[in-house]
Amino acid sequence: MRKRLKRGGSASLAAVEVATLVWVDWFDNRRLLGPIGDIPPAEFEAQDSARTLTQVTQAGTEWRFQMRAQSKT
Repeated sequence: MRKRLKRGGSASLAAVEVATLVWVDWFDNRRLLGPIGDIPPAEFEAQDSARTLTQVTQAGTEWRFQMRAQSKT
């Protein structure tokens, strides 16, 4: 679906908007980015969000246990 737009103003505004959206979709969701493990940026963000949520949940659980232990003493 890669079409090159002709230079010289022959492309309509709608065609430019569609071409831009197609490129942004590829850039965000399909290109493979080497520094993050040859995966798309969107996939990396999803993995990072899941990792962060797990860390926050674990930290919250540890904090609750510490608070319970302190209140029993």
